[in-house]
Amino acid sequence: MSLIESTYQKLSDYNDCSSSEDFSIRYLRRSKSYYRTIKAMGKEPSYEVLCNLMMELEKKIDEYPRNMLYRNLSLNVASNLVSKINVRNVCSKTTFRTSVLGVEPS
Repeated sequence: MSLIESTYQKLSDYNDCSSSEDFSIRYLRRSKSYYRTIKAMGKEPSYEVLCNLMMELEKKIDEYPRNMLYRNLSLNVASNLVSKINVRNVCSKTTFRTSVLGVEPS
């Protein structure tokens, strides 16, 4: 199971997403069919979509600071993003890791 699938499943089990359409719109900031489409095609989400997901999870952490589900999901997404970034992408791994460390809880 991919990161995006496990994240959706955990949020769905927690009753925070009513459907894949809800997840696509609220967490991925995409059209209602986005998650369903990438899952069916076996594609990975873009960096931008992963960043959107991480930012939405961070908002949930701010809203519910004691909820470890959102915190753990956000850290998993951040770690996945860092592992995918390479020098030819938007920024270097070092720069990106520094940015992610800035949003990680201390």
